[in-house]
Amino acid sequence: MTPSVKRVFMDREVRSFHDLPSGGANMSPWQQFATAVRLFYRNYFRLRGRATRREFWWAVLFHALISVVFMVISYVVTGGEVVDISRDALPLVLGDSVTLASLMATWHTLNIIPWITLLARRFHDTDSSAALLFTLLIPVAGLVIVIIYALTASNPRGVRYDPPNRSTSRSVQ
Repeated sequence: MTPSVKRVFMDREVRSFHDLPSGGANMSPWQQFATAVRLFYRNYFRLRGRATRREFWWAVLFHALISVVFMVISYVVTGGEVVDISRDALPLVLGDSVTLASLMATWHTLNIIPWITLLARRFHDTDSSAALLFTLLIPVAGLVIVIIYALTASNPRGVRYDPPNRSTSRSVQ
């Protein structure tokens, strides 16, 4: 890691990939991944500002990897069988699989708020209102709409959603 990238990588003022030199394009994929995960949790309650496509999709990859780890552990714990509470033995259900399921549910629950705020910032980056989050209440079409916006390129007019004390000359990917 070069000194200038390392300084920016550790900087507390970085709130988005827009704050990085050239939008983070000069970073290695591993640095982009680590930065996106750090920003995901650093901006836990932050609705203002923007999130780039790169930032969003690295966070999606991180959570997909964690879900795969949970699934593999669940497969190993249950011996490759799907646990069905209605027909399986009570000791199996009350054993390791329930502990794992509760850990998984807790982890996903703790990540609901940062996902909502990340989606709001992603909508801002496309110069759209965060009110589009309500489209998720529409069963299948809402998810399609959100995915389309997640795939949409950054719009320079999205700068209006940045906090007022920030410079408006940011790089757009």
